[in-house]
Amino acid sequence: MGVFRRGRSQVRSLTVAGLLVLSVLGGCAVMPGAYGPGPLRAGDASGAVRARMGAPTEQIRRADGTERWVYARGPLGRHTWMVDVGTDGRVTQLYQALEPARFATVARGTTEAEVRSLLGPPSEQRRLAIEQRRLLSWRYETFDCQLFTVTLNRIGQVIDAGYIPDPMCDVDTE
Repeated sequence: MGVFRRGRSQVRSLTVAGLLVLSVLGGCAVMPGAYGPGPLRAGDASGAVRARMGAPTEQIRRADGTERWVYARGPLGRHTWMVDVGTDGRVTQLYQALEPARFATVARGTTEAEVRSLLGPPSEQRRLAIEQRRLLSWRYETFDCQLFTVTLNRIGQVIDAGYIPDPMCDVDTE
């Protein structure tokens, strides 16, 4: 009889634990801080964005009174969502910024602020001893396991941009 009760108690504990896990996972779909925008679209109220995704990683105010809300899902995440909000408080556009088509628009002479407004904060930053340069890197969704990188000169302008292997993918086979 004692063995039977112990088994039933363990089953009950596992059932309660399972229900807790399911309730937490189920709550993730509606809790602020969701990974992506889900059903949000242009025209939605900015409050709907905050309700779904939480506070932005960065807010960029523009001269025309509009804002860009940056939702960086890094440093190991491979997505950064940009949400542009008009002066009326409505979403004008939202998109995933870390894509090769956007990387291709980063030109020599672009400032660091312009790059960050386009791509969001980098996954990694490193100082390079060579001529006081800095290397900024972004992880993004790719099967090639690479990073997009931007090299900045000492005054914060792009002097080079391209791709390098992601060291996180290095596997020691020995």
